Amino acid sequence: MLIKLDELPEGSVAVIEKVDLPEDLKERILGMGFIPGRRIEVVKKAPLVDPTVYKIGNFRVSLRSSEASKIYVKPVNHIPLFLCPEGTVCKVNALAYGRRFLNELARMGLDVGKKIRILRNNSGKITIEVDGNIHTVGKGRASKIFVEVIE
Repeated sequence: MLIKLDELPEGSVAVIEKVDLPEDLKERILGMGFIPGRRIEVVKKAPLVDPTVYKIGNFRVSLRSSEASKIYVKPVNHIPLFLCPEGTVCKVNALAYGRRFLNELARMGLDVGKKIRILRNNSGKITIEVDGNIHTVGKGRASKIFVEVIE
């Protein structure tokens, strides 16, 4: 399952699969170490998301979202909830963003380490089951919940 590099949260690890940039920019990006097959870690996102610091090997490199959105990766440790197919069981690995968002998720019983079942994933809304309770989460919020598919 490929996603854009700029969609990964801090702490995510992925493998670069494809760099889809114009040739002149592609050469520069490849020269910085963004080579298909290499592992990459998201180190730090700026408060307004641009730029983001990535770790490739022993180097730290900063990229703008416009560049990172053209690099496709395969997540190693977790994916956004909205990418999970119906019927799968997932474990929550990370939750992004602020205290208010985290409080809303806590009221739903959703926290790091919790197992959830994906009941429906269509029309930008994801219906999940958490501890026997059914909740619907919009795609925007689901993009801030990172999971690992376990079943």
